[in-house]
Amino acid sequence: MSFLWIPMAIGSAMTYIPAMAPLIMLGMTMVIFGELIIFAIKFIPKFLKMAMNLFRPEAFIKDLVFGVFKAVYMLLDTIGDLVLSTIRTIFNTIFGQSLGGIFGHDEQRHPGNGKKFNPKNKICKRPPSIFYYIILLLCPPIYVFMCKGLSGWIYILIDIALTFLFYFPGLLYAIMICPF
Repeated sequence: MSFLWIPMAIGSAMTYIPAMAPLIMLGMTMVIFGELIIFAIKFIPKFLKMAMNLFRPEAFIKDLVFGVFKAVYMLLDTIGDLVLSTIRTIFNTIFGQSLGGIFGHDEQRHPGNGKKFNPKNKICKRPPSIFYYIILLLCPPIYVFMCKGLSGWIYILIDIALTFLFYFPGLLYAIMICPF
């Protein structure tokens, strides 16, 4: 008989649950706001250090010179990449036909209409002799180069990395990329 008050207490507490939800949300909001204030306080020393660097001319000039040199370096690097890609395109266009596809594609003519082969659809040439198979066994990246040409440079780099790993991954990759 003494425990009859428990269900009544739970039942009466159930009436307060809708009123508790906004209080819980308010408490969670206060905790998040407190964390934001602590986060902002952690950045005050960094902000003060940055402000003090503005008043120290040697540090400001050092940072300014570093920023200018970094920007010039990035600009020259971008221009260099553009020039190299242009030269590579010209080189493949001019010498790709006369060297028989060593630069990644064969200039074949379509048998029906005589139009040139589209260089975007590159063909991996089959090695003509056992010499290429020996090269495959001795140095798989060179075999990938001979198969894909200069335009397959990413395949060559991947094969070099795999060959340095333990040789067999590079050999298997070369066989997968340029099948017999």
